[in-house]
Amino acid sequence: MAEFSSSGITDLPSVTVDTILRGDPRVLGFVKEAEQEGDRINADDPSYEKIERAQRYVVGDQRQRIDKSVPSYLPKVILNESRKVVQAHVSALTDLKPLFKFVSENPAFQFHADLVNKRIVAWWVTQMVDVALGETIKYAIVGGTGDMGVEWDPSAGLGGENVCIPRDPRDTLPLRPSNQRDPQLWQGLTLRDGLPVNALRAKYPAYEHLFSKGSSDSTLSRLRGRFRSIVTALQRPVGDTLSGLTDPVKAGPRFSAGSVVLRRTYLADLTKNLTANPIDMGK
Repeated sequence: MAEFSSSGITDLPSVTVDTILRGDPRVLGFVKEAEQEGDRINADDPSYEKIERAQRYVVGDQRQRIDKSVPSYLPKVILNESRKVVQAHVSALTDLKPLFKFVSENPAFQFHADLVNKRIVAWWVTQMVDVALGETIKYAIVGGTGDMGVEWDPSAGLGGENVCIPRDPRDTLPLRPSNQRDPQLWQGLTLRDGLPVNALRAKYPAYEHLFSKGSSDSTLSRLRGRFRSIVTALQRPVGDTLSGLTDPVKAGPRFSAGSVVLRRTYLADLTKNLTANPIDMGK
């Protein structure tokens, strides 16, 4: 008798209790193919190749196609109006805090609703959610789309916290997306990040022995151009329209050689446990 029902995902290998607990190289191969498929889907978008160029342009690196026939004595001044426009839009869209609150229809629980409201305001301020939202808006204005993940971080202060993480849309890889825009209706997606080794050890303490400073990932060097600190460059104090009179601000790589690429794949798995033994989620 089968231990699990079908997953409902084409080409995903069937699993057993043993393969779940010890790992299955077939599933790992499926995940790697899903990442490549997501990269191809993103690259098919006509604006994909223009994102990097637009990011460099906004931060001031606008001398990408200098005609060498132009005499060297002519001024090459850059009036970076685009950066000013981006900053103005971000300021307008993040100026106000979200206007919502919890209200209980039962007066006996209104005290608890007030506590939740205060907790939300404290979270918004302490986690600097407005800054994360501003970074996401910058990705959206410059590249046409921006992703922000709201994730539970157990390694955050006070025993863990929900954190907002702005993401480059090119590192959100869809798996067989539907015609709907809602990622919840896709068969899955892969989130790709570059993190230092120590951050991975704190995030996954049970697998601390798998991460070492000497470890390397060939994908990091291949994708280094995608992990850009454009939002950091846009937040620098020198943000007026004359900031390009000297050397233009460049968006450099965010991660050093000691970093590794973390891939997290989420699947809309319809598998059901047909055994009598319960299996904890996440294990």
